[in-house]
Amino acid sequence: MSDIFISYQREETGGHARGIYRHLTYEFGSSAVFMDTATINPGEKWPKRLETEVNLCQVMLPIIGKRWVKPSLNDVSNWVRNEISSAISNRKHIIPVLVDGANVPSKDHVPAVLKPMLSRQPVWLNHRDNAAYERDLESLAEKLSAITGSPTKKSTSIIYLRRLPKYAVSGFNFKIYLDDEKLGEISNSQVKKFEISPGRHSMYLQAGTPKFGWFFQSISDKLSFSIKGGETKKFICSANAISKEKIDLDEEFL
Repeated sequence: MSDIFISYQREETGGHARGIYRHLTYEFGSSAVFMDTATINPGEKWPKRLETEVNLCQVMLPIIGKRWVKPSLNDVSNWVRNEISSAISNRKHIIPVLVDGANVPSKDHVPAVLKPMLSRQPVWLNHRDNAAYERDLESLAEKLSAITGSPTKKSTSIIYLRRLPKYAVSGFNFKIYLDDEKLGEISNSQVKKFEISPGRHSMYLQAGTPKFGWFFQSISDKLSFSIKGGETKKFICSANAISKEKIDLDEEFL
C-alpha cells in the first residue's frame, strides 16, 4: 500500500493531480504514491481499494482549486468527501494543496465532516510560473520525505562499481568498504549498484583474509570522492596484474 494518497476532483484538478503524481513517483517511486486512475488495476473493485488505501496511507493530499466547494460535497456518497472525512477520522496527516490561485475554503461553505481539514496548514503551488511550480513541488516532496521517513531521489546518490574480468585473485570476492564500513561485495566480472548519501566519502576494496598471510590478502588504496544528491558516479576495479596484494580502484569516466 502507498504512503501518500492524492485526493482530487477529476473535472477541476485532474491535471494538477497527474502532475503531482508524476513528480512524487519520480521522487519516491510508484509504490509510494496512490492516485486512483494511475494505481487501480482494470477490473479491480475500486471502492474497496480506495477505502484500504486511505486507511493505510500516512499522508493525504487533497488538491483544492477555486471551484473545489460544490453542492456535491454535501452528498454522503461523494468520494472526495468520504476520502477526506475518513482520513480525518483515522488521524492521518492531511496537507491541503492549493492550486490555480485558490485559497482555503470558508468554513461556512464546507460540510461539518470536512471542517477539521481547514485548520491544517496548506501548501500552495504557483501556477503562473513553471519554474516556481517545480520548486513548489520539490518543496512538497521534501516535506513529505520528513513526514514519511522516505528519502527523495535528490536526497540519495548512486554509485556503480564494475570489476574487470582478470585472473589474479579471481576466486575471491572483493569486499567494498565505504567510510570504513562494509558496503557489500563484488565478484569477478560483476557490476554492482549502491545507493549512498550525498557528500564526501572514501572507499577501498579488500579480498582474501590476513590470517593466511599477505599473499592471500589483496587491498586497494583508499579513493576519496564527492557526490551530490541525485548524482551517479561509476568506478572500475581489477586485480593488479603485477602484484597480487594490490587491487586497482579508480573512477570510471564514460
